[in-house]
Amino acid sequence: VKSTLTTGRGANSALVDLLNGPCEEDGSYFLDRDGLQFLFIMNYLRYGPGAFVAPESRTARLTLVAEAKMLRLPGLVELLENSEPSLPVSPNPNSYALTEEDTYFGAPIPKNEAERIAKLRSLDVMDTKNTDTEYDLITRISAAIIGTPIVLVSLVAEDKQWFKSRCGLEANETSRASSFCAYTLVSTDLADAHVLIVTDARRDLRFMRNPLVLGEPYIQFYCGVPLITSEGLRMGSLCCIDSKPRDISPKELGLQINFGYLTSQALESKYLEEQNSQEPREGISKEEEHFLGGRLRAEAMCDFGRTAICLVWARPDSMDWPLMYGSKIWT
Repeated sequence: VKSTLTTGRGANSALVDLLNGPCEEDGSYFLDRDGLQFLFIMNYLRYGPGAFVAPESRTARLTLVAEAKMLRLPGLVELLENSEPSLPVSPNPNSYALTEEDTYFGAPIPKNEAERIAKLRSLDVMDTKNTDTEYDLITRISAAIIGTPIVLVSLVAEDKQWFKSRCGLEANETSRASSFCAYTLVSTDLADAHVLIVTDARRDLRFMRNPLVLGEPYIQFYCGVPLITSEGLRMGSLCCIDSKPRDISPKELGLQINFGYLTSQALESKYLEEQNSQEPREGISKEEEHFLGGRLRAEAMCDFGRTAICLVWARPDSMDWPLMYGSKIWT
C-alpha cells in the first residue's frame, strides 16, 4: 500500500508528505478524509486511468475533483475533467465552482419523514416561547466553551427550521432548504446517527451555494449534534456556527454531544414523564436489545430524567467555581 501511495501516479502528492512524516504508535498513518472518495483515489492509484471508473453522479465527481486537487493528484484531476467536459472551473485551486443553473435545494428528505414530523408535532415545542428558557442555558454555555458566536437549538419541520433557542442570532427561523441541520436527518439507520462537522462551507460542495454561506450569517464553520428522541428519530440539531473556518477539538466535541443529549432530554421531558408513570412492561424483544432507539433507550432517558445534574466552571487557580448549569432535578 505504501508503494502505491508514494510512487508512480502518487509521486509528489500530499500522500507522500503524510507517509514521510511520523506514524502512529502501531505504525499506521491517520488521514481524516471521506472514505468513499478515498476508495476512488486508491483505485486510481492502484489500477491506473485505463481501469478507473468515475462516480456516477455529477456532485460526486465534483467532490472527487476537489479531493484530488487537495491531495495534489493532477493526473486524476485531468482524467475527471476530460471525462466530464462541462465541469465548471473555479478560480480557487482547492475547490470547484457550481454554475448558476445549479439551484440550491438543500438536504434530501429522509425516508422516515412522515414518522419524524408526527413525533416533532407531538412534542408540542414548535413555534412556542424561545427566549429565557432552559434551552438558553445550554446554548449560552456551549457558546462559551466551544467559542463560537452562534449556537442554536434547531428543529427541522416540513418547510422550515425553527430555533427553540438561539445564542448570537436574531432570526427565529430559516427555510428548510438552507438548513445545515437537515443533513443530520438524511440517514434513517439508527446506527448511522452522527455529528455533522463542516470546517469550511465555502469549499464544501453541499453548502458552497447555500444562501446562509453566501449571505448573512456567512456560515463557514458548522458543528451539528443530532437531537435524537427515545425512538431514535432525529428532530434537528444542537449546532454551533462561526463565520470563520475552524475545527473542533475532541474534548469540545464530547461536551457538545453531552449538551445535545441534555437538549433531547428536555424536548421529550413530558413524554418521558408519561412513559415513566405507566406500568412497566415485562420482557424485551430481540429488536429492542439496543440503546439506539426503542424501549431500552426510552428507559435510559427516563432514568436520566431523574438524575440531578450540576455543571460548574472548575478553576485551577481559585475555589470560586461559578455555577453554569443545573437540571430541574438539581434545582
